[in-house]
Amino acid sequence: VTGDKEVNTITSHIPSYIPYLKRTRLSASDNVNNIAITTDKTPDTIAIYQYYISSAQKLQSAWHKYTFTDTDIKGHLFRDNILWLYMLKQGTTPYIATIDLAEHPQTNEPKPHLDYCQALTSDIPTTQFQLPDYINPNRLQILIYTPEGHLTATNAYIITNGTINIFTPATTIIVGEKYTRTYTFSTQYISSKKTTGEEKIITTGRWQLQKLKLTHGYSGTYKVTITRTDDNTTTSYTYTGIRLSGTNSLLGRLPVSDGEFEIPLRALNTDITVTVSSDSWLPENLTSANWQGNYITKVKTI
Repeated sequence: VTGDKEVNTITSHIPSYIPYLKRTRLSASDNVNNIAITTDKTPDTIAIYQYYISSAQKLQSAWHKYTFTDTDIKGHLFRDNILWLYMLKQGTTPYIATIDLAEHPQTNEPKPHLDYCQALTSDIPTTQFQLPDYINPNRLQILIYTPEGHLTATNAYIITNGTINIFTPATTIIVGEKYTRTYTFSTQYISSKKTTGEEKIITTGRWQLQKLKLTHGYSGTYKVTITRTDDNTTTSYTYTGIRLSGTNSLLGRLPVSDGEFEIPLRALNTDITVTVSSDSWLPENLTSANWQGNYITKVKTI
């Protein structure tokens, strides 16, 4: 490849995102276009850099983090699309865990979104199962099968000395730890295109946001939190995943659906922070966000 290359400074914010001046470990995979980074300064956190390159051009890139509770990550490596982790829980007990970073198609029977997820089985129906010692009982989620063969969450259980006692006999249950998934939107601005085709952010004028419309695929419950930066007050709106006009509102059906969820904002674009979060074992697949509001300006760009 010949010719001049112009490179934008897209990583100048990384020193504030990933702690430095400590030992750092990196591993990468071309299969899923990911780079994993850990540092001894925050041993419970993995920073993931995702990228998409086509015809020698970077078309997309993004950062996100995985944070583990009471866990120190001592090493990691990729094998195809699987990130293998060597870590210590509670600072002493060593474990090897994996994260599948490949994209998987949506199905009518979603995989449980749980940490350390596994099935506990018995040859005969029983009400007692032994809880693995690496699962924190305070974040335990138990899934059982309905007579129709669907998974459903249950809170009808008691834990005694590491033994799970459920109320209805079963041959198989699914156990794992609940974890919170969070996405925070950046501040929204009006943009326009230059003659060169590049986008220019317009910071003059006033953009009074009215509402946010989230479009999602096959999703369960999630919560949208609006935080006002001027007085730190918060307002939350919860999507339950249940549509009264659909069959998923029936007992024994999974509360998941696709569609749109509208959230009122009624604030200046720079005065609010919008966060989407969920700790449900069901998925949330956000595909787009549409911001609506009134834009007023007293100047015109020449």
